[in-house]
Amino acid sequence: MKNLKTILLASTVALCTISGTSFAADQSNDQAPSPFKGSSVAGGGIINTGNTQSKSLNFNTHLIYSVKKWTHTFDTSYQYANSKSKGTTSNQFYAQEKSKFNLSDLNFVYGSVDYTNNRFDGYDYIVNLNTGYGRNIQMPENMTLDVFVGPGARLDKQQSTQKSRTLGMVQLGSTYGWDITDETSFSEALTTNISKKTVDTNSVTALTTSLNGHLKFSVNYELDHTSKPVDNKKSLNTITSLNLIYSL
Repeated sequence: MKNLKTILLASTVALCTISGTSFAADQSNDQAPSPFKGSSVAGGGIINTGNTQSKSLNFNTHLIYSVKKWTHTFDTSYQYANSKSKGTTSNQFYAQEKSKFNLSDLNFVYGSVDYTNNRFDGYDYIVNLNTGYGRNIQMPENMTLDVFVGPGARLDKQQSTQKSRTLGMVQLGSTYGWDITDETSFSEALTTNISKKTVDTNSVTALTTSLNGHLKFSVNYELDHTSKPVDNKKSLNTITSLNLIYSL
């Protein structure tokens, strides 16, 4: 749980800093939009006591900084599950930084780095480095769709062999958003990393409803699939979570 406390503290400090900066900007110029608009912190959990003793926690941050033609995003997530009968069954930390430069209203280039530390996937760590080109596909007014592709590299270290390796890869992906109503939205983010050794696909689907100006509630479904799992691990893993979101 030490990692969770560190993540909670760092994310809280970051959100407080962003909120303070955003508030100051609004005070100085009510007409200027905040460069941090869209940033959010979300969390959820279940704790059982009595005949069943278990706990499940998840925590996510989504920080955005937009200025002129640049958009920088920093995402983190942490999942933890433990029961008295089975012990710890989930302990995963993920972080990603992505920078996007808009060449025009429809075209952009990007660079990203992400890090995964999952105690149960057979790797000590997985790091993906990517750069590429993307395009905004014209959609109805209440929808958005971005597609992107580019080369990259994967760095990982297997738990059983303790051997590190670097693989060249190609990344394909898309992000879709649909404002169903003023209060409810749907989103889907799909990314596939293709290398000679493995094809890894991640899909995150979310349905979000606004509770008030800053609070939202979401149902998330995340799917991870790898074509060649190591150490007899399963190819497909899923996470379903309910989250309370605080957004700017």
